[in-house]
Amino acid sequence: MCHRQEPIALLTPRDVVKAARQYIGVPYKKQGRTRRGLDCVGLLKLVAIELGENPRDERGYGANISGKKSEIIVSEHCDLIPKEKRQAGDLVQLLMGLDDPQHWGILTDTGMIHAYSKEPRCVTEHSLNEEWIGKIRKVYRLRGIAQL
Repeated sequence: MCHRQEPIALLTPRDVVKAARQYIGVPYKKQGRTRRGLDCVGLLKLVAIELGENPRDERGYGANISGKKSEIIVSEHCDLIPKEKRQAGDLVQLLMGLDDPQHWGILTDTGMIHAYSKEPRCVTEHSLNEEWIGKIRKVYRLRGIAQL
């Protein structure tokens, strides 16, 4: 997700969530990377920039970015953590009906923020019901983010 090797300094899970919430309502746009339109990878990129990172970007993918490719990008500056230790501010990789987990979201204190291609076709925040929890395949935490 980012090109910097040192951990993010003095950031909390609340900072990550606050940065992500700024994009709620932005329309969904495949491979979008601006406030005029975002996809799930674009949301991660813009939140990383808000947090002072210089994230690597990946474009030119088809309908969905490869789960493996996006994992490599995210793991450059995030640590994989056990799903049961997830907390607000963590990044989650989700399986959305395919064999390859290709969707990303950011956990909040009340649920998850993500850019969703289905209704409402925008960056949205909603609760994590059993269906959404069941879609989580991996959880990543930005290095240097405090554990709650």
